[in-house]
Amino acid sequence: RVRGDCKRVLDMMAQLSESDFEAFFRMDRSSFDGLVRLLEPGLKATSGRGLGGPIPPPIKVAVTLRFLAGGMWQDISFGYEVHRSTLFKCLNQVVNALGSGASLSAQ
Repeated sequence: RVRGDCKRVLDMMAQLSESDFEAFFRMDRSSFDGLVRLLEPGLKATSGRGLGGPIPPPIKVAVTLRFLAGGMWQDISFGYEVHRSTLFKCLNQVVNALGSGASLSAQ
């Protein structure tokens, strides 16, 4: 089950044109999807605010890429409908998954 706010965000991401997707995430959609698949084993569930379920890995990766690309946490938190503390938990998990190299070394 995907929480309602996350489903809206995932639907909006799916509606982006390829050029808008690349502008937002600094990579094409297939590279983004591949990155999510590589990192997914290292991304444990993050509930956040008790709103009804975990944050899906694509949103965790999306908020991290937006932050690393220079996005302000306030805008990211508002745009992706995640609380500040949940946003930083997501950032921490994605950066740790990238840093672990375990899932990346297999490729």
